[in-house]
Amino acid sequence: MGGHLLPAGGDVLLNSTGTGTIGRSSVFDGHGKFIVDSHVTLLRPQNKKIDPRWLNELLRNPRFQRHLEANCYTGSTNQLELSRSQLMKSAVPTPTHEEQVIIASALRALDTQIQKTEALIAKLEKVKEGLLHDLLTRGIDENGRLRPSPEQAPEFYKESPLGLIPISWGVVRVDELAENHDGQRVPLKKSERKNGIYPYYGASGIIDWVEDYLFDGHYVLLGEDGENVVSRNLPLAFAVSGKFWVNNHAHIYSARDDSDPRFLVEVLEQKDYSRWVNGSAQPKITQASLRMMWFCKPLLDEQVAISNRLEGISQRISREKVAVAKKKTKKSGLMDDLLTGRVRVTPLLDQAQATTPA
Repeated sequence: MGGHLLPAGGDVLLNSTGTGTIGRSSVFDGHGKFIVDSHVTLLRPQNKKIDPRWLNELLRNPRFQRHLEANCYTGSTNQLELSRSQLMKSAVPTPTHEEQVIIASALRALDTQIQKTEALIAKLEKVKEGLLHDLLTRGIDENGRLRPSPEQAPEFYKESPLGLIPISWGVVRVDELAENHDGQRVPLKKSERKNGIYPYYGASGIIDWVEDYLFDGHYVLLGEDGENVVSRNLPLAFAVSGKFWVNNHAHIYSARDDSDPRFLVEVLEQKDYSRWVNGSAQPKITQASLRMMWFCKPLLDEQVAISNRLEGISQRISREKVAVAKKKTKKSGLMDDLLTGRVRVTPLLDQAQATTPA
């Protein structure tokens, strides 16, 4: 293995090549023998002078990333290379080793909070996915509990075009769940849109703001065409309220009196449209195809109960996403302040020294 770089604990590894990956860094904490290849720059901090975790945070700082991009990258857009000689010429504000440790610890604490919150969001989304399947196949009984499964209580279910469903449920076409308003849609070219306060919706959400509106009320939009009809990377069905305009790339529905709009969103979103999609270059779900599909329809009270249960966990997920976004914003601002010296950590350092046993 002669001639190869062998990383040691506390080394900082900096990705040196590739669009989208160049500039990424991490602290090497591994044990055993490893080899660093030519696509990675190994930085070994000077003992007792540079804290590796502080150095890693410095490299990840957006301000330093912009410096790397402007001064240390060479080559074409598709094959960028890090100039190690230019990197070593980079001058950065360097606090004392004690301050570096405090800065790194503060930023790492925020990282830990962010990671825990993101893990909680992932867990809640898995719970919602399972709950959604159960609620849309088993529903909620008169006592507010999830019905036993067909295997546990077959007497509660009946055969239908959708398979086994609760006895009290109906199986209907979309027109029995909602009224279609596609005939009122008016697409606007970019040149025809005048900037205003009303959202202009397309297949996957708001694409512009305009000075007038076509609809006013509570509606459900379902993407009609485009790549997302197949990939489902974004929600295909979503609720829209208030005054808005919609183009001809989204079907528009309003729930009927015996349908809950939130339930309508869920049954439209969970539907598998793969066998109904027309076209390859521009995949499309036509209104005619939608009218041929079957959908489950519990009684209104049960629709409301199902929607309330799903809304509760959705709101929890939304709150956690807001919390993690705030933490990331806080970390970004704190990182820039601490790593540039605009905010000193002297009070924290004094506190740490005061609590350290003699």
